[in-house]
Amino acid sequence: MGHQLNFFLTPEDLRLLEQRLKEKCPVVFLDYRSQGPAPAQLPDLEVAEFGKTRLSVLLVPPDSLGALIFRHVPQQGYWTVDLLRSPAVELSRCFYDGAILRRGRLYYDRGFYDEAGHWVEKPASFQDWAKKVFSVARKGLERDAEQFAYVGTNAQAQRQEGRLKLVENWE
Repeated sequence: MGHQLNFFLTPEDLRLLEQRLKEKCPVVFLDYRSQGPAPAQLPDLEVAEFGKTRLSVLLVPPDSLGALIFRHVPQQGYWTVDLLRSPAVELSRCFYDGAILRRGRLYYDRGFYDEAGHWVEKPASFQDWAKKVFSVARKGLERDAEQFAYVGTNAQAQRQEGRLKLVENWE
């Protein structure tokens, strides 16, 4: 069973989330892809260039880096963390071009079914950490029932001024 939190965060809102995460829970930011079966750490959550930088990153508790499971994608020449079987939270950052802001999300699975069909629960320490990440992420955001998402302070201000449109990813 997965847990998901949808949001609309401008780059300024994302910086605030990063700051809160670093203050409230130990976290390492990882690129979704790597050159080998080892994590590629990121210094922060900033999107270098919208339209070119991958928006999906992973959040991992530092003590769980050794528990990550990697999958090779030989057709495209990279490795990626097996999110289903690894103690990681996926963060899909919002695309932002100054006029539109596409929805982002946090997501993780509590566990998975192994090859024999048995349910394997992820460690309780990871699940507690992931719940804290979600709690920290929600703090300071405004719930928008119409969008089924949370909205950052900066995104909300720009939207109220008529300078920003919030859109679903598939629009």
